[in-house]
Amino acid sequence: MDILTYIKTFQENIYTLLENNLKSNNFSHAYLLSGNFNSPLLDIAIFIAKLILCQNKKFDCETCDSCQKINTNINSLLSLIIIDGNEKTILKDDILQIEERFSKTSIEKNKKFVYIINLAEHMTKEAINSLLKFLEEPNENVYAILTSKNINQVIPTIVSRCQILKIKSEDKTRLISYLNNKEIDEKYLQILINFSISNKDLLSYYQDKNIINLIDKTIEYLENIEDKNKARYLLLTNIIPLTKTDFYARFEIDLLTLFLSESISYHSSSQTYLKSYENILIKIYNNITNINKCLLEIYKIRKYISIHINTTLLFEHIDFLIH
Repeated sequence: MDILTYIKTFQENIYTLLENNLKSNNFSHAYLLSGNFNSPLLDIAIFIAKLILCQNKKFDCETCDSCQKINTNINSLLSLIIIDGNEKTILKDDILQIEERFSKTSIEKNKKFVYIINLAEHMTKEAINSLLKFLEEPNENVYAILTSKNINQVIPTIVSRCQILKIKSEDKTRLISYLNNKEIDEKYLQILINFSISNKDLLSYYQDKNIINLIDKTIEYLENIEDKNKARYLLLTNIIPLTKTDFYARFEIDLLTLFLSESISYHSSSQTYLKSYENILIKIYNNITNINKCLLEIYKIRKYISIHINTTLLFEHIDFLIH
């Protein structure tokens, strides 16, 4: 599913807002996309940037130079910068890079420029201070798009300077039905749909043996959550060896976050999109003392993966939080 179809079908309010922005050629100078951990925030942010920069002012342009570069080689577009907190902690130097490229003396008149900060809660204090100065005195033709999976961790002074776009949680059953993906086993699709809305990306995840192994081993770990010693052994011997790169370490943390958050939903409403794993969700809720606090702490830990901290120690700490 392409992102335009997703927004039009599952995020109707945002589609209407953007349609009006495009018609009037009047975009906010700072947006903050807020969603849960499995919302396609970066995809939506890039789509908004695409609308702002489109030379033909069309939702489905795909022909102007900006749209084509975003589709084929996004890094070649000098009028767009993406700082991805999903891949690394966002440092002051990252913000200074934006300021330097889009300073008043370096940008062209009558041309628009956009910067995206994905997962703004992953900024250091120094980066936040630099960004605040930039947001306080925005250049007329420079637009900011921030995203957050936990808006409570974004400082109020940044939130107050942005137009908030709330990404609602879509019906995953409906989304799976809409994608109509017959190539992926249902029990894995229930999980992977939380990581992408693209059939191509979903298939790529499914064909990645390390991803599937992480899912299987994590299920085994959670099935034994009531046995502290056995769970720790499974973590050390089966899971941690599969998390030797930042990508797989983040995937594992997101996987645990998914199960913990779904266990809360299941407990409160007896509903979940993880239909194949209801027994595990019950076990999780019954065996973690303060699951909401645990979730928050695990989410905070995620930002440290790329700062060369020992990954084994991070996952041992997560196991400590769970138990």
